[in-house]
Amino acid sequence: TIQERLEHYVSVKDFGAKGDNVTDDTAAIQAAVNAVEARGTLFANKSGVGGTVFFPSGTYQISDEIRVEGHGVVIEGEGPAATCIRLMNETKNGFLFAGPDPFNTGNSDPIGARPLGQGIRNLRMILEGANHTDARSNTMIRVRRSLFHADNVDLQGYNQGIVLEGVAEGTKISNMQM
Repeated sequence: TIQERLEHYVSVKDFGAKGDNVTDDTAAIQAAVNAVEARGTLFANKSGVGGTVFFPSGTYQISDEIRVEGHGVVIEGEGPAATCIRLMNETKNGFLFAGPDPFNTGNSDPIGARPLGQGIRNLRMILEGANHTDARSNTMIRVRRSLFHADNVDLQGYNQGIVLEGVAEGTKISNMQM
């Protein structure tokens, strides 16, 4: 139903993000991510199904890393030409996708339980004032222990656009420009 769909879809603006290229939207964006993560056990064969954190058209400034730690969470904009996330602190990373270990579903889960994974799509990410002297700094997207999907993402200004660490089979990255 439409109501069920809305329960798994939140806008960052509902949590106070402005997207005006002036306001620091970090806390509002993290609150939206946390709300989606809090919706239950996020495995494909259980009741919780994660959800989408939606960024309407605009430029959202962040000053610190946004942590996405629950399975089934997708970050989505209206497209790279319409939705931009601008990291204003060159010493920070943009997004950390760090789900529970996709290779170990735990003893209480039925055999064959599979995490839904995490994802990001349809937006542009920019780092302002990048310091390109340290090859380890300025990572826009860092993925740890996750089944991860990325599509239609434009990354600008980073030493490392995306770093994958211990990702699960089935991870897919398509239409990404760096």
